[in-house]
Amino acid sequence: MITQRHTHILDKPHSQIKLLKRDHADNLPTIKANHQSAWRDFKAFILSVYANLPTQFGPPHIEKWCNGWQIRNHFFAYFKYDAHLGNAPIISIILNKKRLMIQLDWHAYKAAQSASTLANFNAWMDADLSKVVGGDLPFYYWMNDIDEYGEFMPMNRFYHDFDDQYLDTNTAWCRVGTYILAENLDNFDADSLVNWAVQTITILSDLYRHCHGKLTD
Repeated sequence: MITQRHTHILDKPHSQIKLLKRDHADNLPTIKANHQSAWRDFKAFILSVYANLPTQFGPPHIEKWCNGWQIRNHFFAYFKYDAHLGNAPIISIILNKKRLMIQLDWHAYKAAQSASTLANFNAWMDADLSKVVGGDLPFYYWMNDIDEYGEFMPMNRFYHDFDDQYLDTNTAWCRVGTYILAENLDNFDADSLVNWAVQTITILSDLYRHCHGKLTD
């Protein structure tokens, strides 16, 4: 189960292990153990979400808690349809020190191998947005130059803000998603948090399907 305690664990003085060894050597074993334990909880949460998703989704990619030289500042996982595993559009879940967030995003790391383009990804903005503009969950949008700790704009401003804006779909992209603030995570039990994630991903999957050009589902 994901709680506010997990976000506190992610809030540490350094991410690079060499800096933690330099400045917090006595606490480093505890920091590592706490991060690994928290990551196991995150992994269990992601797998519970996957077990409740529609069958079009392939198994999740879950990033490790440590890459050998740094202890992650967030936990990260993403989902794709089985039919689009080689493409860059993803629905990702991020837990950081500020919030648990789910977003439709462009995985730039996979862009070179992707059959769908960045312009294809941004086509979600031309889809039916009624579920993310006026639905039951509060959704937000933010450009790719806003990081995961930044302030996001509510989707009820989307049509107003983008009415006269030009988006260079060859270089920039717009994310859409929602989140739970760290201080509110303890208001959810394990089942309700999984249900929230499944509901969010299901709504975003309607837009995800628009991110692959003329490719079929």
